[in-house]
Amino acid sequence: MITSFAPNNNWKQVLNSLGYILLPWRWLSWRSGSYSQKVSTKLKEILKTQTGEFFTFDSGRTALCEVLKAYNISSGDEVLLQAFTCTVVPNAIIYAGAKPIYLDIEVDSYNIDATKIENKITAKTKAIIIQHTFGFAANVPAIMQIAAKHNLIVIEDCAHSLGAEFNGQKLGTFANASIFSFGVDKVVSGVRGGAAYVKDPSAIQKLTELKLPTLPLGIIAKHLLHPPFFALGKVLYPIFIGKIWLYLCKKLGFTARVIEDSEKKAIKPIWFPAQMPNALAHLAYSQLQELEILNKHRQEIAKFYNQNLPAEFSKPSILTNSSPIYLRYPLESANRNEIHQKAKNEGIFLGDWYDTVIAPKDADLAAMNYQIGSCPIAEERSKTTFNLPTHRSINLQKAQRIIDLLK
Repeated sequence: MITSFAPNNNWKQVLNSLGYILLPWRWLSWRSGSYSQKVSTKLKEILKTQTGEFFTFDSGRTALCEVLKAYNISSGDEVLLQAFTCTVVPNAIIYAGAKPIYLDIEVDSYNIDATKIENKITAKTKAIIIQHTFGFAANVPAIMQIAAKHNLIVIEDCAHSLGAEFNGQKLGTFANASIFSFGVDKVVSGVRGGAAYVKDPSAIQKLTELKLPTLPLGIIAKHLLHPPFFALGKVLYPIFIGKIWLYLCKKLGFTARVIEDSEKKAIKPIWFPAQMPNALAHLAYSQLQELEILNKHRQEIAKFYNQNLPAEFSKPSILTNSSPIYLRYPLESANRNEIHQKAKNEGIFLGDWYDTVIAPKDADLAAMNYQIGSCPIAEERSKTTFNLPTHRSINLQKAQRIIDLLK
């Protein structure tokens, strides 16, 4: 049982990937085709939007960077975001030419503390990013009210929360813009990919006129190999061969990395930014069609955890009138490392989002303008948080095994 690393992978995804690799008549459609537009159309249907436009990109980080630039955010500007996040978020700000300014998270959630926003606003502040961590809604009304008062652009980071709701409205539809990720361990996966939703006509015009290159064929190939290579590794994992296979795939570069080494130092990869390739858009589109089923399953597994958790663990806090999708089910323990090891001994690989204030652990915090000690709650939470899996490979019997382990 694995929390991370291709949780949505199934045989349909594997066969689709192999089709692009092995069938010669599909080779010409790796880069161009109709699926990017199909992704945009499907997102519009899911979010039930009547205005604005959707745009696809090679990743959520590219989507965020290009949205910032479309709103004229550049050198000398500051963008507020929360700590307890991934390096790709501040990187997108830096790549746009602006400066990331970090805020701490709430004591009882994993999202930005709205009460601390105004203390960080300066004459240079131009935007704020709302991250809905693990698929739990942040305090959108409070943040939007503050942003309106100070004339700030608001961007929702829905990389964890596609399909989640607050007051019956889909997350991603409250702010000026929102971004989505179709990375390997997100709500739906194209192995790599992303999208943006933008409301303002001037920003829409700039993104419409944007001409980005497509990912290099070698990079696309590595992403297409990920579903079949991982599926094989998972099947063989119990007899140890799978562990060697996955290690070799990573070491020899057969599959693409989620985060490049250069990104850990806030340096752009040479192929950034890029469009979303048709082949990867096809993988994402096939899972977007299953979104309601995938999220309902996550919510059912989370409900089981809620009802059966040992008393010493506190259930995740959710806002009133919100409907989280539980991309992962987060818990806290001072004995986190011991729990991880005991679970691993039982063949259960629990999640580690986030085991550092800006993940991954070897990211250069100084390069991302983060000062140790500036967000103490986020830093403390990164020492105690671990995640239970909720994806479609986890049934109630497996969930019970995890509960038994925690007990």
